[in-house]
Amino acid sequence: MPPLSLQVPSYSIGRLPPCVLLRLSESLLITLSSSSSGPAGFNLPKLPQTPPPKLHRTPTIPPRFRNIHTTTPSVRIPPSLPPPPLPRSRREKSFLATVTAPLPRFRQQPWVSSISSSDVLSLTESVRDSSTQEAYDKLFSILPSEPCDRIVWERMAVYRALRGSIRRLLERITHDEGATPGLPQPLEFIGQLQNLGMGVRKYYIYLLSTLLARGAPVEQMLPAFEATVMSRISAETLAEVQRDDVERLFEDDYQQHDCQLVYVIYVYLDSLQATSPVLSVIDAHIAHCNVPTSGGVREALRLVRALPLDMLNKLTELAETFKLRHLLKVRSRLIRALERFTETNDIAGLQTLYNSAKALVPSAMKEWTYACFISAFLQFWRSQQIALQVWDDMIATGITPSVNSWNALLRYGQHHDRSALLKIWTKMILVGVVPDVPCWTTRIHSQFRAGLVNDGLESLRLMLASETPPTTATINASIDGLLANDRFEEAFRIVTIADQLGVPANLITYNTLLRGVLKKRGATEVIPRRTLQLPLSPPSPSLQENVTQVFSFMESLEIRANITTYTALIGGLLDAHNFPAVTGVRKVMTERGIQGNADFYTVLIKSAFQRSEFGEVNLLWQELISLNVRRDHILWMETIWGYAQAGLIREMQEALEMMKKEPGPRIVITLKGYVTILRALERRGENMAARRIVEDVVGRWGERGEVRKDGGAARIEEEFWEVVAKFGGRGWMLMLREEVFLGGEEVMGRGKGGVYYRCIDIDIVCV
Repeated sequence: MPPLSLQVPSYSIGRLPPCVLLRLSESLLITLSSSSSGPAGFNLPKLPQTPPPKLHRTPTIPPRFRNIHTTTPSVRIPPSLPPPPLPRSRREKSFLATVTAPLPRFRQQPWVSSISSSDVLSLTESVRDSSTQEAYDKLFSILPSEPCDRIVWERMAVYRALRGSIRRLLERITHDEGATPGLPQPLEFIGQLQNLGMGVRKYYIYLLSTLLARGAPVEQMLPAFEATVMSRISAETLAEVQRDDVERLFEDDYQQHDCQLVYVIYVYLDSLQATSPVLSVIDAHIAHCNVPTSGGVREALRLVRALPLDMLNKLTELAETFKLRHLLKVRSRLIRALERFTETNDIAGLQTLYNSAKALVPSAMKEWTYACFISAFLQFWRSQQIALQVWDDMIATGITPSVNSWNALLRYGQHHDRSALLKIWTKMILVGVVPDVPCWTTRIHSQFRAGLVNDGLESLRLMLASETPPTTATINASIDGLLANDRFEEAFRIVTIADQLGVPANLITYNTLLRGVLKKRGATEVIPRRTLQLPLSPPSPSLQENVTQVFSFMESLEIRANITTYTALIGGLLDAHNFPAVTGVRKVMTERGIQGNADFYTVLIKSAFQRSEFGEVNLLWQELISLNVRRDHILWMETIWGYAQAGLIREMQEALEMMKKEPGPRIVITLKGYVTILRALERRGENMAARRIVEDVVGRWGERGEVRKDGGAARIEEEFWEVVAKFGGRGWMLMLREEVFLGGEEVMGRGKGGVYYRCIDIDIVCV
């Protein structure tokens, strides 16, 4: 047989995409390598050298392949042909390596070799040019009749191109809407592919996207959603579905956008009040699962092709409303969200959340929901009036406050009106509410924290006289308040009383004692045990090996130290300048898997600034960012203040910019914190940096909620403006202050921000 002669015109090769060229050459190599002399009767006719006919669609080459030469490809075939030229680029090297690579064993199976590159190319042309019925018949003429494992499909050389053709065929079948006799429905078509062992999750997602973009009715959307859900959960039946299955359905790091789209479809069906067994199972578990964020939902919707803008806005609004209702369903989840606003000092964000929750129709607000918001607003001295407004809103809805709501309101006025607590207590008694243990605990702790030590001790005596037995929380609150006022003798007397009453101590008790004693008397003070009979000597500041004594003692009590324990101990050791012991404690934390929180790193960073160890500050920040530690406004304030004191202006400005980019609720440093930072800059003569900070504070003054209606100011506000006048001049200060006053009135007119309120008389509506 004469040597095989292969002639292919360059213009015909140029019309094919490079990926098709690669697979076509590979298929040709397989055919030629099956026989040393070539297959019998294998003769390729010479094609005429005439210009190609003009087609209605000219394939384009992807940009990353445009520098590949479109001449005749070099293929390793009989030696009689000239050797291929040397590769000129990395892409040509990759092309030759793929063509000449040995065949994997799984591709030597008969049915796999039958799906060649030419078959896929023919299918692609059929999907593009032929009718939907012909393309459907062509697909199943090249697919195997027997199912195979999914991994075999994924390892096929032509699988990716095959999936693209199948997706385009699915698009045509979906748009056909059953008009062509003999064509299956989209779900039936995907089921046929699934029976052959192919992965079909992407096909379900594409079908849902198409139906969503078209605004399909519930009758079409619901079956596709149910099939998608069943293909993505591991349970065989709906009765076996657990909460983890539902959570993975909506949150998966490997298929994030697909999960978010499934969540959007669920929310859309929920808004249409659709019912089905699958939806009922999801409804039963989703209240205790995490759901995608609003940003993730918008990102997933952007990937849906041809989605109308009004539909995009509607779905985004539905997702945000559903997430808000989802937040209000579980008390622990709502409390965690509200605590984050406290950590970031974001009163405006907290008020926006409350207004959004209150505006839901039908209302999702319950008594415990109002109580949680009241407690959150009372964490800030600037939002006391807002807490009273929340109370009035609860009364206006017809809810009769229980003892839990009264307990939340008892914290009112604890920062600026010491008589407010007793006024509220009196009104609670007048309406017939009997105070329980949490109410007594709140009263005692509030009085201690307000510096009214004698009143707090008297309240504890009244509680015991009313035959209301104190709990561990009551004892912990009393000890914390007394130690905050340096009343150590009374604190240990409370411990003795608790031991006589049989009230057990817990980890919070030990942490409270440890934190107070280390703050006052250092690391050599004796701390009583839970039995109040045997003492424990915490580690000596001069001996690193004694660091583990505290942990050994706690283990003897079957109490495992938490991050609060380590933070208190680290703070005491840093105050004693026992840095080797600090290293030992951190090593123990690493061995026990205890990760630091914002309070822990605040102690370390503050100490590093005091020692002028700025490199250690950078290392600590790299560590807490890599560990994804949740930062609060105190950590940011200490960092910015430390850089300002040291005169590191560039680092301070970088920290300010990083703080503004924090995800979630915005970080708002207190006005007292800004006064401290500005004083440090003023002492170092950094007036330009101080002016930029002041302009930023004034520009976001509405977030603080400190503007009074009469234009007056609190004491800390007066301090702020005095500092501004020192480095900026009185004229500049007056101009900014006028801008703040006018802007504050505008903000209050929109119902945003808060209003500074000094309690003179309390008018609480009870019924």
